[in-house]
Amino acid sequence: MSAEDLDEFDLRRYLRSEEGLRRMLPVVKVSRRVWLISCGLSKASCKMMASVMQGTPSHLRYLDMGENLLLKDEGVELLCDGLRDPQCKLEILRLERCSLTEKSCAALASAARSNSCSLKQLDLGLNKIHDAGVQHLSDLLKNPHCKLEKLV
Repeated sequence: MSAEDLDEFDLRRYLRSEEGLRRMLPVVKVSRRVWLISCGLSKASCKMMASVMQGTPSHLRYLDMGENLLLKDEGVELLCDGLRDPQCKLEILRLERCSLTEKSCAALASAARSNSCSLKQLDLGLNKIHDAGVQHLSDLLKNPHCKLEKLV
């Protein structure tokens, strides 16, 4: 792989599965932008991605896990562990069409309130977050520590 490949990684070019993600995790760990769109990922993938965001200074700034219907709320809660880590520098998170509910909104809002969270853009489009989810996100935007600039 070239240095350019390390800046951007798209799992769709390889094996679209959790096994593919597991195999390519060393590459993901040094990438700044990662696309994992429509790869049949579940909460196990979220745990892997949280580990990428934690511990050593993370290079990851953009993560798109959209159109993975098996992620669900449990997966997002695992991702939030990574977002809370002081080493995480993720700025853009896309989770459209991932079978999320207001529970995910509560977890993401809680993580985004932490002083260490760098999240500037969040896409939760095409999920069933309902009024309760919107309320969690609205409360987040009112928080003076919130760095979020764009919410979809």
